[in-house]
Amino acid sequence: MLEGFNDRYEVEVVERWGRDAFDASNQWWHGKSVQQQKAWKVRADALLTRWRVIQQEGHELDSAIAQEHAAVHVEWFKEIPGTPTHAGDTAKSVDMIRGLADQYETNPDFHVAFGTPEAASFAANALRLHVRGLKPSPADDLRG
Repeated sequence: MLEGFNDRYEVEVVERWGRDAFDASNQWWHGKSVQQQKAWKVRADALLTRWRVIQQEGHELDSAIAQEHAAVHVEWFKEIPGTPTHAGDTAKSVDMIRGLADQYETNPDFHVAFGTPEAASFAANALRLHVRGLKPSPADDLRG
């Protein structure tokens, strides 16, 4: 259950974001105790489950609740070393989130993780809408 945070996706992570990104996130994950890994997994599951609830309640993609949760989702990415959001790179973060949104919609593993394909698609589209509001500029720093 608690295999490495991205061990299964090493080749893909290295291809998309480079060896340094994989190594940073992998070291971060393996540096956690089992209890810390379990706690992080519970939070991750709750994040994805919340998307399903928001979608099933009939909220619109641009609703305050959906966009607030999209912001929470982006904040969650910031916790993970090796991601552009952790590094504060807005332009690359937008690209990463769009790429993940595509995977949320097309990868059956994400359909399971979100609970339904509809919830995964809803999250993907809400995140795409959210990142449209992120204005990449040299002065931007996503770490806030």
